[in-house]
Amino acid sequence: MPADVAPKGSFIQDLVVDRDRGFAYLADIANPGLLTVNLASGETWRFQGHASLQPQADARMVINGEAIQFGGAPANVGSNPITLSDDRSIVYFGAMNGLDWFSVPAKLLREHASEQKIADAIVRVGPKPVSDGADTDATGRHFFTNLNHNGIDVLPPGGNLEPLVRDERLSWPDSVRMGPQGWLYVAVNQLHKAPPFTGGKDQGKPPYFIYKVWVGGVEE
Repeated sequence: MPADVAPKGSFIQDLVVDRDRGFAYLADIANPGLLTVNLASGETWRFQGHASLQPQADARMVINGEAIQFGGAPANVGSNPITLSDDRSIVYFGAMNGLDWFSVPAKLLREHASEQKIADAIVRVGPKPVSDGADTDATGRHFFTNLNHNGIDVLPPGGNLEPLVRDERLSWPDSVRMGPQGWLYVAVNQLHKAPPFTGGKDQGKPPYFIYKVWVGGVEE
């Protein structure tokens, strides 16, 4: 990616793909922004500068009673979880250190609309936890990893954020993906025990797991 799309210090690591239209949408957590990639041409562009992409001061990362550091300072990470609606018309996103979940029409990102036009179309969907991953199912439910509480939360359409799972085995649930027959798959990687967070040795203890959680309500 060119430097104007992925400037120095970028950390681009979460993405969703619209295979039918041939586009991918990515989140940059270090230089908070949303990136759009035309998969056919390879052309890329960036949307940045909006408050919805930034970490929030009150969204602290505290896991098992310990304030989490990243790079020697309190973790304060921007845009990260990103999902698509079932019809791929809406991009949903939020900051890792953020408590709000937002949406924007995917068409505006695909068409490389002006930053002002994109900003004007961003809507707050509802609350979210401090999270590394999210997914949106066919019924419009949003599932989030909850880093602070070793769990998964769910935000139903027009509803309230609710805990779905709390389990000490979900030690940094990194990502979630909706599978068939009502199962949600959760990758767990103990990331807060890795050197960038500990400032020293890797404290993670294998094995690392992918769990599945029954969420129901979705036909195969």
